[in-house]
Amino acid sequence: MFTDLAEIIDSNNRLIGKGMGTNRSIKINWSSLLEFKKKATEECPGRIESYFVEMGINTYHGKTYFENQTQ
Repeated sequence: MFTDLAEIIDSNNRLIGKGMGTNRSIKINWSSLLEFKKKATEECPGRIESYFVEMGINTYHGKTYFENQTQ
């Protein structure tokens, strides 16, 4: 999402004054963009986990750790 937006803005800003692009440089409203990203992705983990459970895949929650260097 962010890389696509950055490419669009960069392309537009490079074309200003060359017969294409907008009349002014486009700027990112970061707080609005982050809020949009949060809303677009917040239910994904739950949906993915539900799909795994339906497929018979065990899911685990918690902190992972290594017991030693070989295991």
